[in-house]
Amino acid sequence: MREGVRTLYARKQRADRVRQARRAAALAANRAAAVAPEREDDRLTRASVNAETLRVAVRPDPDRLGRALESRRRTDLLAAQRSEVRRDAIQELYMKARSFIVSERDLEAEVERQFAPDYWKDMGSSAIGYEIQNVWDQSGRPRTVADMLMDVTRNSTSVIKNVESEKTRTLKRQKEVTEELTGGKLE
Repeated sequence: MREGVRTLYARKQRADRVRQARRAAALAANRAAAVAPEREDDRLTRASVNAETLRVAVRPDPDRLGRALESRRRTDLLAAQRSEVRRDAIQELYMKARSFIVSERDLEAEVERQFAPDYWKDMGSSAIGYEIQNVWDQSGRPRTVADMLMDVTRNSTSVIKNVESEKTRTLKRQKEVTEELTGGKLE
């Protein structure tokens, strides 16, 4: 057994020496490559860089203070416009609040008024002179699906709707959806 352990130890020592010799040779080769002069083909194919290109200092803009003041003025103007729109919306809501139904008595009175037998007769005459007998006489016929499809495909008989820009159509749609969701009329 002692002979086997000695053989194994000798084999390990040999393997360590070989590994150490390889490591030393690789390190020497790397050092030699690091200190070697540049190869001629590398020198000839190297990209040239202008010295001015390497200067990357960022110089401060001389007009930055003026632009900052102008930006501040525009921002303040936008904030004032938004504030004015907000104030107008609150005022409109306040004015419309007078007609809100807030009690059972008011609700009952409005239902009686809307569903009275002579409700349509009290409306007077339509735009073409007939006595108003229903909502269609008062507001005109509702839009049909065919009318809506003609608007979408731009096959409308109205020239104005056919040349209308996509932005204008989108704004109209957004306004209609907003009015429907909020229950209020937008200007």
